[in-house]
Amino acid sequence: MPEQSATPVSIIITMSAICIAGLFLLWHWELSPTARKTVQYSRVRHIAASWPYFAAMCILVVFAAFFAQSLFVQCCKWIHSDFSLKNGFNQMLSQGAFDIGAIAAVLYARRFLLVMERLPRLAILAHAQPKPAPPIPLLQAILVGIGVFCIARMVFVPVAFAWDWLLDRAGVEAASQDLIQIFINETSPARIAALASIAVVIAPVTEEAIFRGGLFGYIRTRTQRLIALIIPSFVFSLVHFNLRVFPLLFIFGVILSVSYERTGRLTVPIIAHALLNLSTILTILLGLAN
Repeated sequence: MPEQSATPVSIIITMSAICIAGLFLLWHWELSPTARKTVQYSRVRHIAASWPYFAAMCILVVFAAFFAQSLFVQCCKWIHSDFSLKNGFNQMLSQGAFDIGAIAAVLYARRFLLVMERLPRLAILAHAQPKPAPPIPLLQAILVGIGVFCIARMVFVPVAFAWDWLLDRAGVEAASQDLIQIFINETSPARIAALASIAVVIAPVTEEAIFRGGLFGYIRTRTQRLIALIIPSFVFSLVHFNLRVFPLLFIFGVILSVSYERTGRLTVPIIAHALLNLSTILTILLGLAN
């Protein structure tokens, strides 16, 4: 990896442009007088399943994820006897297997819940819910996803500085994310490409399907909006096991949930999430991780 160096002017210009775009879009979409007068309708589709069924599907997703990860590790140990999860690259590969197992279970759970909704009793409950507004067009969703990324990046700057200052004042030492350390220590281009594909493609799809499409989607039509925004975002930030980025991920989770609610497309939070991970990786590769 390259040594830490002074930030190039081009990087400063690019990041400034992203933050300015994010500030403009936040004003245009949320804070302007016109935006505040506009009635925002939820586009989240009601998941017509009782909580025991939904809880069972959540358990299935967790079980499938750990099973896929364990199977991957055992296969690797069978092929290479010296395979160890102490190696950062191997950790990321096992995380990729975990995510693949989870997304496979999510797809099965979605199909199962769709079949359940055809049952007479659940069909009545489903039709009793207010019909959500239709999702926005796919091309528009892609552009909105890019805009949501810009907003998140802009919000991260003051929050990150404030949180780091509070941690330093409190004397709390919080390590950076494992992902950052793994990329910093990796030197093989092929391995970096493999890790990047996990972080930019597999992880965003899996996490958004679970936290926005599943957890937020289920809670949103059953309780107050604020609670529906807080719970998935809190769990999302908690499962990353890192104090230094906890508030950033919580805020990011809220932003992603709102974007899914307003658009009805998981494409939007997936793209925003993927771009955020990609920008983090590029920052590391350019030797600007600190």
